[in-house]
Amino acid sequence: MVLDRTENEADYNNSKYVIHNTSFAAGGPVLKIPKTRAYYVNESMMRNNETGPNEFKFYGPNPGDFMWLVNKRFGNMQPENWYLLPRAYSITLVPEPDSSDSSDSEP
Repeated sequence: MVLDRTENEADYNNSKYVIHNTSFAAGGPVLKIPKTRAYYVNESMMRNNETGPNEFKFYGPNPGDFMWLVNKRFGNMQPENWYLLPRAYSITLVPEPDSSDSSDSEP
């Protein structure tokens, strides 16, 4: 599966992650997961972010920014729903080496 893009960025409540799926057995070639759906995290993250009885949120740096959290061992996942791991949509940009910095160029 490959995260392709998000749809409806301007309307957060209707925004979705669009994932290209290589397994047709998993629901077809394109999956759309609402951005408002909870994110799958490990048990330690769940324990560290319990905000109430059976309520788990991870708060961001800005007021009002948070993600709902789920984990199968905590029993708060819904059947037939897809969830993203937060690291699934993280990317790291690595600059291409500058050809002028090459060590095998001649003086």
